[in-house]
Amino acid sequence: MKKLLNVLVGSALLLALAAPAFAQDAGPKQAKPGAGQAGRGNMLQQQFEELSKRLKLTADQKTKVKALNEQTMKKMQDARKAGNGDRAAMRPKMMEIRQWQQAEMKKILTPTQQAEFDKYQKEMREKMRAQGGRPGGQRPGTSPR
Repeated sequence: MKKLLNVLVGSALLLALAAPAFAQDAGPKQAKPGAGQAGRGNMLQQQFEELSKRLKLTADQKTKVKALNEQTMKKMQDARKAGNGDRAAMRPKMMEIRQWQQAEMKKILTPTQQAEFDKYQKEMREKMRAQGGRPGGQRPGTSPR
């Protein structure tokens, strides 16, 4: 179970950090009333930059990580479509994809970077647990702070 959690958190982090690389800029957008300027995309970009600095990724590594995440996102989208919303049915395929992604990531990172990445993942898991497993700490059925 612990290994599963490690794989899930690690994969989620990689996807979250790479998402801004896949975003298409459609030009200036108007913010909805009450919407914060530091939206999810901004947060993901900050996380990617933090991880890039922390791991000291080279330009080549950044390109490879982005390509890996693009492939992973495509595979996950296909798995979601095939699963028709049945999470229990999708879980094994998602696990397989995440394990593949982790193996590919190890091919990109140096041993030193991998050790630092593992440390970063552990810190993020602990942070998520402290926040109740939800970004921002919000639990289901509660209102935002």
